[in-house]
Amino acid sequence: MVANLEGPPVREGAVRVAWTPDDERELADLWQRGWSDLGLAEWFGRSARAIVSKRQVMGLTRRHKRLTLEDYPTTTLIGELRRRGHEVQLS
Repeated sequence: MVANLEGPPVREGAVRVAWTPDDERELADLWQRGWSDLGLAEWFGRSARAIVSKRQVMGLTRRHKRLTLEDYPTTTLIGELRRRGHEVQLS
């Protein structure tokens, strides 16, 4: 680690690059368009962890995938339907 008078210690050879307002706007726009953290990291030339941290500071919350029937095994669906009181008949 190297002493850094402007902030927390950073690894030797690591370069801290400040986010510009344009970078922040672009990050928000691309996140809203569905880009992944890994894709954003590659685009901005930063680590995925840096992207996640910046998103959290900016209030860009994690997106949750909408689940579809294909995301659930059939046995899970049948069990859930039965638990809710539905009669399930398999043909």
